[in-house]
Amino acid sequence: MSNRDRIEVLFWGIGGQGLVLASIILAEAVGVYEGKNVVQSQAYTAIVRGGTSKANVIVSEEKEILFPQVLSPDILVAFSQEAYNANKGKLKPDTKIIYDSDMVKIEDNVPFKLYGIPFFKIAREELGIPFAGNVVALGAFSAVTGIVKLSSLERALLSKVREEYHEINRKALERGFELAEKLN
Repeated sequence: MSNRDRIEVLFWGIGGQGLVLASIILAEAVGVYEGKNVVQSQAYTAIVRGGTSKANVIVSEEKEILFPQVLSPDILVAFSQEAYNANKGKLKPDTKIIYDSDMVKIEDNVPFKLYGIPFFKIAREELGIPFAGNVVALGAFSAVTGIVKLSSLERALLSKVREEYHEINRKALERGFELAEKLN
C-alpha cells in the first residue's frame, strides 16, 4: 500500500457489469484475508441493468475509517465512458485509472496513470464467460495497485461463486493480473 493512510477506490460503470460484486470481493479480501480496515458502499439507479452503478471501497492499514465515501479517488476502476467522464474533473494527477479499453476512451496527455485492458472482451473471447469481465478487472487491480494480494482476492472470490465456476474465475483473475503486470 502507499504511504497514505487512506486509499479511496471508486468502481463505476453500468448495472449488470458486476462492479458491485467486484467491490464486495475486494473489500472482503482486504478486510478478512489481509486484516486491513475497509469500508464498502454502493449506489445504483432504479434501473439495475443498464443504469449507472458505482461502488466505493476505502482501505486503511492503520486508522479507523470514519468517513465512508470516496471524495477524490486514488484509483478509478471504469467500466463505462460515463465513469471516466463523470470523474475526470475530480481526479488527482497521480490517480490510477484501471479501465476497459474497449468501452472507455481517454484523451491524450492526461496526468493520470492509465491501465487499459479490454476486460469484457477477454472474458468473452478468451475465457468464454462474458460475465467475468469484473473478475479480470480485479486481477488487474491487484497487479496495478499492490493493495491486495491475488491469493486474497481468489479466496474472497471463490467464497462468492458456485463451485462449478471456481476454475474459470481463477483463470479470469490470473489473466487480468498477467495483462496488467505487462502494463506496469
